[in-house]
Amino acid sequence: MIKIKNSCKGFTLLELLVVVLIIGILAAIALPKYQLAVDKAEFAKLKTIGAAIRHAYNDYFLVHNSGTQDFNNLSIVLPSDFTLSASNGDFDCMSNSTTYCCMSNYGKDRYAAVLCGKKDLSFIYQENFLDTNGNIITSNSSYCKAKPENKRAIRLCRTFGTDYVSGKAWAPNGSIVSGYLNYVIK
Repeated sequence: MIKIKNSCKGFTLLELLVVVLIIGILAAIALPKYQLAVDKAEFAKLKTIGAAIRHAYNDYFLVHNSGTQDFNNLSIVLPSDFTLSASNGDFDCMSNSTTYCCMSNYGKDRYAAVLCGKKDLSFIYQENFLDTNGNIITSNSSYCKAKPENKRAIRLCRTFGTDYVSGKAWAPNGSIVSGYLNYVIK
């Protein structure tokens, strides 16, 4: 008679649990770093759009000796899916499904700025054009804005600057939203 050796090879339940636990720990460490990298990429896109609008605004101001809040007056090509989402005498907002930019021009005796942010208002990039005396701002005057309850946005803004003050922001529909933390970008 031939004896058949019965050898079942496999992992025990305990070994599988240890592997799952290790994978879980690694994911818990990697996920926040991944989220921060994604947020930095999105913020860089907002910053690029805001900086391009600022440069086009400066060109317009130098030619006309006055500002504008109308994106159509600027020599800039915004993403093709941007459409006008709000307009009043002080600012215009353009937006698409995920992003928006609002540009203000409060006249020569008040400041002018652009805000570009995610449509869910989780974080916003702001760059100022003119100071309250109507002079073009040549030094860095940009901010990362985050709501105090949004820890992910605060973590993003803290990577760019540490000093913050309370402030307001415009929403894509033109309404003013208060309670933002404005982190000065260095």
